[in-house]
Amino acid sequence: MSLLRIKNLSGAFTSEGLAKKSGRHPKSEDCGFVQGPLDIVIDTECGKILSLGKPAPGPERELDGRGLVATPGFIDSHTHALFSGTRAREYFMRWSGKSYREISDQGGGIHNTFRSIRETRDDVLLGDLYRRLSLMRQKGTLCVEIKSGYGGTPQDELRCLRLIKRAKEDPLCPVRVRSSFLALHALPKDISESQYVDQMISLLPVVAQEKLADHVDAFPEQGFFSLKESLRFLGEALKLGLRSKVHADELTPMACVEGVVPLSSLSVDHLQKISATGIEALRNSSTVATFLPTTSFFLDLDYAPARRVIDAGARVALASDYNPGTSPEAGLQLTALLAASRMKLSAAEIFAALTINAAASLGLDGNMGRISAGFDADLNFWKLCSSDSTSQTGQELLEEIFVDSLTPALTLRGGK
Repeated sequence: MSLLRIKNLSGAFTSEGLAKKSGRHPKSEDCGFVQGPLDIVIDTECGKILSLGKPAPGPERELDGRGLVATPGFIDSHTHALFSGTRAREYFMRWSGKSYREISDQGGGIHNTFRSIRETRDDVLLGDLYRRLSLMRQKGTLCVEIKSGYGGTPQDELRCLRLIKRAKEDPLCPVRVRSSFLALHALPKDISESQYVDQMISLLPVVAQEKLADHVDAFPEQGFFSLKESLRFLGEALKLGLRSKVHADELTPMACVEGVVPLSSLSVDHLQKISATGIEALRNSSTVATFLPTTSFFLDLDYAPARRVIDAGARVALASDYNPGTSPEAGLQLTALLAASRMKLSAAEIFAALTINAAASLGLDGNMGRISAGFDADLNFWKLCSSDSTSQTGQELLEEIFVDSLTPALTLRGGK
């Protein structure tokens, strides 16, 4: 056993109260703020937290955490971070009045990225991915879900999944990686919807056997995929033990939430057009509602009705939707600010949404999102602007982190 002690911390947010409430109706007191001085002891061989407590003599390896406040590492549970090329021009097309579908019909959108991916070597794709993941870690994101979906053909989808798996299994990867097989993203030209869905279903045994994905995903939306065909794909994936994280009710009301919650989906994401029936379905399920406010910002869409969903008792996460065409921001700071200013979330609700609830949306809330014995030692340490953080409440400290868009002074992934 190799131990590391982070000593003399000014405080830590444990998330213990949030865990007891399954992340629902988060309040400031649920974030589990513990006033320092205190120490965190980590077993760096297994990457787990051993203890959180008052200062005491300890291991041979120590870091002085004086003036720092610890939180669980942020988790970005919805990204498309494996891509190639730029789609900057499309933003200006959109801002000049063209719609999402018009840009797609003119060869832009997802099909633009299809072409770029096919023209780019594996080593370049991975190099660009690691650069992006390093930037995300610098901003406090220590676990990232990465979707395929930019292949457009069976062979290219498998190629993308295998590249994501290489990153996931690489001990030098900057962050922890979870992978999603976004089989139904955009329908290629010259093939019917049912034929393409059949092709993607035929890949599921390979995906399961090679452990290429932790989850599956689909984009039911007018002009993309029907809800009927999406549910057919998701149902076949579930038979192989692959649970879903679904793009749901983003641009048009498709009744996606009501359709996928019975499939034990881990999360439903976007939700700008969620119905009252969909909110009720979430209230009575473990499926996490994941909001992506930067997408609304960059696409000039309505924001999801977050207050209604939270107040109904659903479990809520936030994610960046980082991708080249609709949300080019790699960090979670803008996501947090928009959640506060446009969706009216409190600091405690944002904290829960980026930690324990984001972990739940990936099926990881038994391992991540808390500072507790036995949990992964994925931690952010914040040097706050206040000259005396010991005089501030936990709520004030969280508000400073989010409003000032701070980046952590130190990050640990598995204690490293």
